[in-house]
Amino acid sequence: PGQLPPGAPGGHGPFGPPPPGAPLSQQAVDQYMYGAWATPPPPQDALAVVSLVLGIVALLVLPLLGVPGLVLGLLGLRRIRAGRTRGMGLSVAGIVLGGIGTLLTFLVVLVLGMSLFGFLGEVVGL
Repeated sequence: PGQLPPGAPGGHGPFGPPPPGAPLSQQAVDQYMYGAWATPPPPQDALAVVSLVLGIVALLVLPLLGVPGLVLGLLGLRRIRAGRTRGMGLSVAGIVLGGIGTLLTFLVVLVLGMSLFGFLGEVVGL
């Protein structure tokens, strides 16, 4: 009485407790970290992390990287909402920074295009 049957959650199985100093199995570590009935959290979404990195690089160095940062952030957000991974904040930050990088890319292309057409207009005489 008062003891769990062998193999029950929290029990030590049919062979009793491990000897002191013995390495723990991954299952024992998971039970200690997350409890006997809880599952470990889902992994961090790689697309969200890459989206954030591309968004930061787009703002600091190369605005053209904002477009893939925006796309990867949206794809990562879809996977996060499906519950397979976590990292909603990273994904949203990547979307915002990627959107700003995309806007900067559009503005740079617009300004360069206008100055190129202005230069060509002066050369041709339009």
